[in-house]
Amino acid sequence: MAGFQRFVKDFPGTSLTPNAYYWLGESSYQQKDYVRAMQSFEYLSTEYPGNEKVPAALFKSGLAAGETGDLAKSKKYLKRVIEEFPTSDEAKLAKNKLAEIR
Repeated sequence: MAGFQRFVKDFPGTSLTPNAYYWLGESSYQQKDYVRAMQSFEYLSTEYPGNEKVPAALFKSGLAAGETGDLAKSKKYLKRVIEEFPTSDEAKLAKNKLAEIR
């Protein structure tokens, strides 16, 4: 995780920066630091809205929010995936996850 943090600090704005934020979020998620994971994923989706990792970042934000017990926020992220990226693989996963938490 330190490598991704160093990369985004030392090389902001490069073509690889969005990927570094995604993997920083994934690393945080795997370490059960769900708040930090959401921060990384949210930064990616806000600063790089056209990036191919955005649907996955929003989906993982929904999972992370659920892990913190914030089901309203989890649903918000999952619905966003479905609305903004309806044909993505993540939209299908988001629909299934929403059905589980309703």
